[in-house]
Amino acid sequence: MGMIKTDVAEIGFEAWLTLPPDTIVASYLQVTEEISQDMVDSFVTMFSQESDLRELGIEQTLTLDPSECIGVVRNGMTDIMRSLFYYIETQRMANDLIEQHEN
Repeated sequence: MGMIKTDVAEIGFEAWLTLPPDTIVASYLQVTEEISQDMVDSFVTMFSQESDLRELGIEQTLTLDPSECIGVVRNGMTDIMRSLFYYIETQRMANDLIEQHEN
C-alpha cells in the first residue's frame, strides 16, 4: 500500500484513479531496479569483505550463504510483483466502487 499512498499523495486521488497501467508498471520497474541493485551491491561488498578476512586468516562465525541470499532475492522480487498486482487490483476496485455508486 506504500506505493498507492505515495502516488495518491503526489498526484491526488482523482488522478490516481486514471493512472495508466504502463505508468504504474514503469514505476515498479524503476523501484525494482533500484532495490535489486542495492541488494546486489550489498552482497558483493559483504562477499568481498568475507574474502578479505579469509585471506588475512581471520576466522568468522557468520558467513554468507549464497543459496540463502538467492532465496532472499527471489522472495523480494515475488513480493514486488505481488505488490504490483495489489496496486492495480486496488485501483480497479476503487474505480468499480465509484462506478457502482454513480449508477
